[in-house]
Amino acid sequence: MKTRNFKIISHLFILGTFAMGLIACGGGGGAPATLAPAVPPVTISGTVTYTDYDIGAAGIIYTSEKTKAIRGAVVELRNSVGTVLLASANTSETGGYTFSAPANQSVSIVVKAALGTPAAPDTKVLDNTNSDALYALTKAVTTTTSNVTENFNAGSGYDGSSYTGLRASAPFAILDVIHQGRLFVLAADPTVVFPPLTVQWSAKNKTVANGDIKLGDGPGTSYNAPNLWLNGAPDLDTDEYDSTVIAHEWGHYVQEKLSASHSPGGDHTLNDILHPSLAFDEGFATAMGSMIMNDTTQINTLGAKQATGSVLTANIEADSVTDTDKSTAPPPPDTAFLLDGIYAEVSIIEIMWDLFDSGVNGAADDDNVALGFVPIFKVMTNGHKNTDALTSIYSFIHFLKLEVPASKDAIDVITGAENIDTVGADEYEKTPDSLYDLVTIDTPKALRTFNFFGPATEANLGGNKLFNFRYLKSTIPAQGCYTFTATPTGAAAATTDLVFAIGGVGTLNNNPVGVPEVLSVSLDPGPGVIQVGAFSDNALFSFTYALASSPTLCN
Repeated sequence: MKTRNFKIISHLFILGTFAMGLIACGGGGGAPATLAPAVPPVTISGTVTYTDYDIGAAGIIYTSEKTKAIRGAVVELRNSVGTVLLASANTSETGGYTFSAPANQSVSIVVKAALGTPAAPDTKVLDNTNSDALYALTKAVTTTTSNVTENFNAGSGYDGSSYTGLRASAPFAILDVIHQGRLFVLAADPTVVFPPLTVQWSAKNKTVANGDIKLGDGPGTSYNAPNLWLNGAPDLDTDEYDSTVIAHEWGHYVQEKLSASHSPGGDHTLNDILHPSLAFDEGFATAMGSMIMNDTTQINTLGAKQATGSVLTANIEADSVTDTDKSTAPPPPDTAFLLDGIYAEVSIIEIMWDLFDSGVNGAADDDNVALGFVPIFKVMTNGHKNTDALTSIYSFIHFLKLEVPASKDAIDVITGAENIDTVGADEYEKTPDSLYDLVTIDTPKALRTFNFFGPATEANLGGNKLFNFRYLKSTIPAQGCYTFTATPTGAAAATTDLVFAIGGVGTLNNNPVGVPEVLSVSLDPGPGVIQVGAFSDNALFSFTYALASSPTLCN
């Protein structure tokens, strides 16, 4: 398929002003000069598109090439060299644009990989290997005295066997998934204002720990505020066409910017016994990606010729774990764990999807709940966002049942099927099955951490699994400055290194092995949570906190 020429603009334009006029001057004396009639402007319009492909278990299916509209992108009319801005707008849902332009002039149409208002776009796709340049597509146009139609396409650069040309479509394929996500969120709440987001993509990007991002050696596909990182290295890992993967990472942006997250982050798998906040965040992001794209399968394309499709999640409508499946990770003492639970992201994926859906792609729904996204988003941006507990499936379900009380019993059936008991639960869960140990102000309490799942190292701050921490709950009686102390105790005290956090933030690990961790923090009255962990198995510690002698806020 032959397309018009295009190029990626990898520099920022210098904005300015433009004015024109035509004046004919007469000689001295004689009759007054006659001004030449002004040439009226003409209309330049057209449609801008990008090349896209289906993906599957065989990776990117290059025989499925299709043309899609570049929707919602910032589009500009500039002078021929791009230094003067004449007009700007956003492309339509069909990729259309229209400008009034001067006749008999050389101008350019510039389509930027950016969403939001043309003067101040909030979402941009940048090249981290080229000084964070904004990707853009440009087309030179020479006007006459007639209207002009200019349609142009951003091609993939794939020649049938490898990437040999400019991969112009990639930034716009990424942008379109985010545009679809924005439409999805705005349908639930039209008042949402999207905070700034930069997407870092390059054809050089690959996952390299502690690498140089200017060379494309970075964190890999992930969301690390304020950046959403995507891989693009050919024959290794390309993510620009992995729509549900992109939507998953954008779901993390929604959580971080519009809701709340206490996740410690880090490596994880679907069947890990995870920190409950991490399990919830990953499960929600995957389910939201499926909601946005109306696709219950998440696939990552990679490998030589992008011919491998790693299925990250299969059909999330179906239960992926039977009640007899057990974790293969070393269990804590005297405890056996099902793969389903508050700690399993696969459980959260299935719960969130079942709460939302009414079947997809012709498949029948397997439950009696189809709430849609409106109550889910309302809970995420209100009750769950402001919970005094750690963000988890418990806090989400507690506030969801308050939002849709008529569905309370049906919701409990869905969570119960995933080995999560939410009947009568609050955001902390109910006693005696609470996730939290109760502690009282000024009252010491000795606690023991469970065995770690996996190696405990300084690098991962004690890990991100469920039993890397003990979770404490107390009530702060009055506003003031409180001092928290976690002290290693027992026979291994001299070799125990503690770590703890107030709520979901402020992880503290400043002192050497065997030394208490102490933190002073200003708190308001009400419920509060603390996490205490250690860098060694079966660590013992005591925990106290007290109001400072002067009940004022910390300096």
